[in-house]
Formats: sequence, C-alpha cells, structure tokens
Amino acid sequence: MPDLTSPNLTALLDIQSGHVVALIGAGGKHTLMDRLGRELHEAGRPVVLTSTTNLHRHANFAAIGVVQTEVERDWVARLREAIERDRRALLVGDDMGPAMFRGVDPETVVRTRRAVPDAVVIVKADGARKRMLKAPAAHEPVFPPDTDLCMLVQTLAALGKPVNDHYVHRLDVVRNLTSDETIRTGTIVDVIRGGYLERLPPARRALYLSCAASPAALEDGQRIADALKDAFDPRLCGDTINGTFVPS
Repeated sequence: MPDLTSPNLTALLDIQSGHVVALIGAGGKHTLMDRLGRELHEAGRPVVLTSTTNLHRHANFAAIGVVQTEVERDWVARLREAIERDRRALLVGDDMGPAMFRGVDPETVVRTRRAVPDAVVIVKADGARKRMLKAPAAHEPVFPPDTDLCMLVQTLAALGKPVNDHYVHRLDVVRNLTSDETIRTGTIVDVIRGGYLERLPPARRALYLSCAASPAALEDGQRIADALKDAFDPRLCGDTINGTFVPS
C-alpha cells in the first residue's frame, strides 16, 4: 500500500471545472457526493449536486439551495441565480416527501452543463437502497451523456456480511455473478467485473473503496484494487468522513 495520503479528493480525481462526475455502486455515494461538493465549494468552485435516480435527503444537503425542475417554470434561471449567489445548488425533479427527492432525467444534466458551464456537476447515477453491495439491473446505471468521470463506489464494510437481501440490492442479479454466501474481496471483484464493467460509459473510470478506516480494511481494499487495475484508474481507498484517501 502506498504511503501517500491526501485529504483532497477532488485533486486526487483531477476534477476540472465543467466536468460531469457520475457516482455509481453501493455504500457511500451520498457521503461522497457531500464530500466532493464541500471540497469544491470551500475552494470557491461552483458545483451542482443532482441525481438521475431518487435522492435521499442527506442531512448535510440542508444548507444548499434546492432547485426543482418539475416545479419551477424557469428552473435554468433559478439554477444560475443559486450558483451566482452561493456557488452551489441541489438540482432535483421535485419533492417526494420528508425523506426523498425525485431525480432528474439525463437530458436535464445536459441542460445544466450548458446553463452553468464552469460548474462541476456531480450526479448520483445509481441506487442501492442503503444496501452494502449491488449489481445493476438492465436499466441501470442511468448515466448522463458526456460523463467525464465515472466513479464506482464500494464499501469495504460489506466484507464478512452474508449475501442476502438485508445487505445486497438486486440479490437475484448478484447471485448470478457469484456463488459466495459471504461477501469477500473476490465477491466484490466478481460483482463489479461481471455486473458493471460492460455498462460503463466512455469516460475516465475511478474506483473508490469506502470505509477504509483500519490497516486490515486498507489491505482488503488493496486486494480489490489490484484485481481491477485493468479497469479503473485511479483506484482509491478512503475514509470519506475523516477525509483520508489513499491511492492504490
């Protein structure tokens, strides 16, 4: 495992102004979206957070101005105003109640990029229903056109958990990819390689292994990263909340 660590994830990922970054996978997409959004905002860079799937109301999103494309007639103007005022916005379809926002369609992300061309647009493009492992269904992930960076997230906290519907989303799809009854490093590799690789867009591909908060977790993360080094670059293990990220 390399000794290099960094608290700046946007630098490690080389996220540039105007980029569209799609987050997929299971186990930490919301927290990662919040982390990237805060890093960009604190650096004075404009950022739009959005989703092409339904989006849970993360507590850390409460301070961000919400623009609803299905409610506000001129949502593009509202988005520009929010970016001009605060350099950040949360773009959703509409409000689905106290716990959830409806997402936007991929074409809305295209319009967003045109409306605020200097902003980084971070898109949750996959849903896992709070599970620790998933394989995508035929209609997933929902990528915006011209995605610049596709970031597959997988929590290392899944290791050692049983392969059942409490921990796994799309269990039937996962069982077609592995015969394991317990989630191991090889299980994760099989699910990513068999479930996701053929679905990724022609963009840079990053692998982010979250919940890497111990030496043992970092070793497990390194095994997974090594097994997928032909498919992702960069490959990172990280503790998103504490802000430690280690290239693998």
